[in-house]
Amino acid sequence: MATKKKTILKKTQELGAKESAKVKKELTKADKKATAYIKKNPKKAAGMAAAIGAAIGAAIAGTAVARSKKKK
Repeated sequence: MATKKKTILKKTQELGAKESAKVKKELTKADKKATAYIKKNPKKAAGMAAAIGAAIGAAIAGTAVARSKKKK
């Protein structure tokens, strides 16, 4: 029974390591593409970054307001 658990755990860890490596490769590719886009279009990239920052800020503020209303 214990050996079965160990083999399942080992297989799970191996699969996790493989998936992690895939994600790292994809993130590296995305980073290279984003860097190239920023170099070619600095004004557009700055606008996009500002818009994304505003959206994230609004989401955080909305979550904070919703939580404070639930506590009352």
